[in-house]
Amino acid sequence: AVVSTQSGHYGRALELELVHRRWGPKGTAIISATHSTTTKELVTIQFEGSHLDSKDTFGKSDPFFEIFKLTGGTEALVKRSEVVYNNLNPRWRGMEITSTQLC
Repeated sequence: AVVSTQSGHYGRALELELVHRRWGPKGTAIISATHSTTTKELVTIQFEGSHLDSKDTFGKSDPFFEIFKLTGGTEALVKRSEVVYNNLNPRWRGMEITSTQLC
């Protein structure tokens, strides 16, 4: 899924629609952030999914996520999560990304 248009704000959080390139709207992501000078521009993120569709013929889905940076209309892969095998309610390990990778 690709983070798309802004739908609204919740206090200091931002709600974004998740849109798959082929299949359209797939859910929302709520993002909140704080700035800390002690992180040295390092962002730690963690995601989880719930009630995902089962896409495997035998067993459950093997979900993962990808983070892309959009620059001048071109997408570039920044990070890809590990695959959580046979799980429709995955919780991925936290990952660190520098602000340089995102901006």
